[in-house]
Amino acid sequence: MNTEFEVFTLTAEKMAESLWMSNLFDKFLGDILTLMGEENNIRYKSIVRTKLEEACFFAQKGLALSD
Repeated sequence: MNTEFEVFTLTAEKMAESLWMSNLFDKFLGDILTLMGEENNIRYKSIVRTKLEEACFFAQKGLALSD
């Protein structure tokens, strides 16, 4: 199997770190969206959300692969 598609089982410690990381990304996204305001920034908000989702995914994969 290609390593890009492997499944990783997290230890309890890694799971706690992953949750902490997810919460950081969630707060960051919320803060950014608040700063962007309520104006018609729907496209830009969507791009920000997608890029942070992608960054969180790779950060968590890196966490899973770390020793």
